[in-house]
Amino acid sequence: MLHAETPGRRITYFRTFMASAWSEAGRARLKALLAGTLEIPGVKISSRDRFRIIARLLALDDQEAKNLLSAQIAVDSGDDAAATPSPPQRPSAAPRRSAPTSSASSTSRVSRKAGSTPRSAPSMQSSTPR
Repeated sequence: MLHAETPGRRITYFRTFMASAWSEAGRARLKALLAGTLEIPGVKISSRDRFRIIARLLALDDQEAKNLLSAQIAVDSGDDAAATPSPPQRPSAAPRRSAPTSSASSTSRVSRKAGSTPRSAPSMQSSTPR
């Protein structure tokens, strides 16, 4: 995570570590990343990643996780706001129009030649006896 050759690999290793950390030492490193006392060279930890770290700590029932969550909510700058989709819009209260009704014979979608009969589906039975 700290010594990978490229920033892309460092991010990948960081996210893998974040998702799999469970020991006391792992939790301490996650907290150090949140506090800024441990830095990954060339990688800025995004707001989304900060909340993922806290979610991991909450899942591990870490004693400090709730306080870290409150603190992160208070200082979050929302640097991922552009990447976050906006919530869906509620449908308007305008009344819906009902679909027009028509008889099946007047708007048939299948056209047939005069005098032809519909084909049946091919049989699934083998033509060779067993």
